[in-house]
This record gives sequence, C-alpha cells and structure tokens, in this order.
Amino acid sequence: MAGLYFFANFQRVGVPSAVFDQVQSDFHVPAAAVTALAAVFLYVYAGLQLFIGAGADRFGPAKMVLVGGALLAAGSILFPLAGSMTTLYLCRALVGLGASFMYLSIIKEIVNIFEARLFAPLLGMLLVIGYSGGLAATAPLQRSVAAYGWRAPFVAAGIACLVVYIFVAVLLKGSGRIARERSGLSAASVKALLGTRSIYPILVSGAINFALYYVLQITVGKKFLEDYCNLSSEAAANVMFAMLFTVVAGYLVGGFLPRLAGNRRRPFIIATSTGVFVASAGLAWGVLIGAGPWWFIVSYIVLAATNTSALIGTALLKEVSRPRTAAFAVGILNAASYACVAVASNAAGLVLDAFAADARVTEKAVIYPAAAYGWMFAGMVAFSAVSLAASFFVPETLGSQSAED
Repeated sequence: MAGLYFFANFQRVGVPSAVFDQVQSDFHVPAAAVTALAAVFLYVYAGLQLFIGAGADRFGPAKMVLVGGALLAAGSILFPLAGSMTTLYLCRALVGLGASFMYLSIIKEIVNIFEARLFAPLLGMLLVIGYSGGLAATAPLQRSVAAYGWRAPFVAAGIACLVVYIFVAVLLKGSGRIARERSGLSAASVKALLGTRSIYPILVSGAINFALYYVLQITVGKKFLEDYCNLSSEAAANVMFAMLFTVVAGYLVGGFLPRLAGNRRRPFIIATSTGVFVASAGLAWGVLIGAGPWWFIVSYIVLAATNTSALIGTALLKEVSRPRTAAFAVGILNAASYACVAVASNAAGLVLDAFAADARVTEKAVIYPAAAYGWMFAGMVAFSAVSLAASFFVPETLGSQSAED
C-alpha cells in the first residue's frame, strides 16, 4: 500500500513545480492557469477526505485502496497524454481522486493491525516511503524533464504505478485482508468526534502549518528561486529536493521524538508552529532587504523541518478521538490541510498575475518581480501567526488513547 502512496506523492509534488515553465510555454497560459493544476488536484483531494475517512472506517481500508489505486494509475497514465489544458485539468482531477484514497486507508490499516503504541513510529515509516515519491518528483524529475521533455517521465511513472497497483491487489487478495474487514463507523461516533472541542486547535494549527510549507514545495517555491534568486532550474530543483529530504528525515525520527520527551505532544506542536512563523517572516524580510539566495534556502529548510508536526499532530488527533473514528478524524485534518494548500495555490497564482505587467517575458519563462513574492510571503506571515496562537490551545495526551464508547 505504501508503494501506491509513493506515487500519490510523486504526482502531488511533481505538478506544477517541476514542469511550471514547460506547461506555461507549451499551452501559452498565465501563471494562474498553471498553479490551478495543483489546485484541481488538491480541491479534489481535500474535498474527498471526509468521505474517504468514513469509507475506510465503514468498509475497510483494503477495499478503498483497490478502488483508489485503479483511479490513480489511470489518471497518472492519461495526464501526460493530454493535448489541452481542459484535458490536463480533468486528468489531474482523476489523479487527485485516486490519490485521496491512499493515506487515510493505510492509517486505518495500521490501526487495525498494530498496537496503539506502534502507531507513531509506523506512521513515520509510511510517510518516509510516501514522501520519497515526492523526493523523486524534485531534482530527479527535473533532470528527466530537461532530458526527455515533461511528458515521457510522467508516462513512465504512470506505468510503474500500474505495476505496483497489480502487485498490491494480488497481495491483498492473497492475505485475506479484504474479507476480514468489518464496519465500525456510526452517526453517533461521528457526532461525538465533532463535539470534542480539543480537536479544533489541532486542526487549525496543523492545516495552516502544512499549507504554508506545501504551497512552496509544490507550487511556487522552485519558481521563486529561479525568478528572484536567479538560480538555474537544476539548482532550484536541488533546493526543493533538500527541502523534501529534510521533511523525510524529520518523519524518520519524528515518530520516536515524543517518547524521548515523556510521550509529550504539545511542546512539539508549539515548537514547530514557532518555526513556521520564523521561516515565513524570514522569507518576507529577505525580499524586503534584498537578501541573497542562501537566506531563502535556509528559510526553506527551516520551514521544511517544521513539517514533523504533521506526524505528531496526526498521532495526537487519533488519541483525542475514538478508535472507530480514527480514519474519519484524520480525514478532517487532511481535508482542512489540503483545502488550505489549494486555496493558497490559487492565491499564489493570482498574486503573480497581479504583477504580470511588471514581469519579464523570455523564450522559456515569465519572470515575476520581487514585489509579487514579497506580498505572497507577507500573507504567509499573517497565517503563521494564527497557527502559532492556536498551538497554545492544543491538548496534551501523553500518548494515551481515548477509550471507545
């Protein structure tokens, strides 16, 4: 299952970040139309998280993975074959639909199979495997795109995804996991979850923190380094690789960090929210003073390092909810997180287009002025302040799981 999550992340990170200029040049469209490729994926992904979480709790995760994996493989193969922006959007929606099944279904399978004390370390392992797909969609994908164009690498990725899907389907059927799953979600348990006030600070802080990091990772982060810092496409892709590698390294150890601190969760959430605020302020201040590339690279890495809170926040949310609503609870967080990323992606494109009159057009790219990015980063500072305030209201569970009703 984690293999399919690998390709879900590859698709999520690779478009439009690695192909921004190529798509804009091929289809002769404004920046907002390119960033919308990320937004389409994310709106579909976010909009389905509540339903996917409920489905995983109700029907079992293996069935959900089989349905989602088929859609993901089909969309991944069709996307690079599209001949118009409309078709690109439809294929991205199909990819987002399939990808939306993966994360929550695998989390539910972890809850079903393993002891509660192993949840955070296993979630960290899952995220390491999944986000390795995102790593493949940074510098390695950029080099493939430079060598073969943007379509061929995505065709190859789609075929590889199909092969993994067939392998997963055979394993799930052979293991008997599909037949053993039983219903657990009910209207009463959902009502009880939504009435738990302690989940809301986790949702606000987690969604904002993730969105501010991810909008740079998948949408405008690479382009900013090219436009403002004058880095080559290859050098900018290397920075994005380092950024995502930092996230993966954080996930590798993040599942064990709370244990070293007496199973505390709240201090980590506050610390990472502080880091998001500092990194966002660093980006905005850097544009204001005309800082060099290393200033922004360090800010990118700090922002990436804060993403460890996504793992700890997910574990905390599971603990304050009931076991039978575990996937649904995490689905709420995922829906909020990716809705924020989608809105931020759209907003980033609109900000860039607002400064289109001052942009410099070359044969390969449209280069936007510093002011456009300055306003973008100022917005990040404002939202990170909200996240930091919310983090102080996050509850502490000390790793204890709420009892089932």
